[in-house]
Amino acid sequence: MSTLSLAPTPTVAIGVAIRRAATIILLGLLVGLVTSIAAIGFTTAVYTLNDILLVSDYSRFRSDTPPIALQGLSLFIPMMGGIAVAVLIFRIDPRGRPSGPPDVIKAIQLQTDMPQTRSGLASTLAALISLSIGASVGQYGPMVYLGAMLGQLAARLRTSIPNLTAICISCGVAAAIAAAFNAPIAGALLHE
Repeated sequence: MSTLSLAPTPTVAIGVAIRRAATIILLGLLVGLVTSIAAIGFTTAVYTLNDILLVSDYSRFRSDTPPIALQGLSLFIPMMGGIAVAVLIFRIDPRGRPSGPPDVIKAIQLQTDMPQTRSGLASTLAALISLSIGASVGQYGPMVYLGAMLGQLAARLRTSIPNLTAICISCGVAAAIAAAFNAPIAGALLHE
């Protein structure tokens, strides 16, 4: 008389492990690729807007704008950018404050959800505007948060992989750091 065993056979367990590993690898590659493109686009947009808005020294040097008008622009552009950032953060962002790497660390450590996607996009756009008008804020914090946000979006897939959210967020953060600093090994070390 044979008994019915509920334990998976070794072949089934290996198949499940291979599927999980393949899913993690594919999601990691996807999150890394999208985050890297977004990070490169972010830095390119900052430099381009700096030149267009005559904020960078290089653009001021080659500008055909008279010096008096350039001084007026030096006051007007940051003022308008500050107003745009304030509207984004205090009116559009549901949290009423910028989101950043501390929110990512808190979400991972406490295993809670990160702030809403709308909040992350508003914070990233506010950072882009701030950097474009010459504010002395860092560009790597917003890029890290953007990578984490993209990782969280990828982790919304319905899979049976434990800690998939933390894995995808880590892949996004690692890709953002690797792209931002042009240092792929630093991104790989962060992911470990």
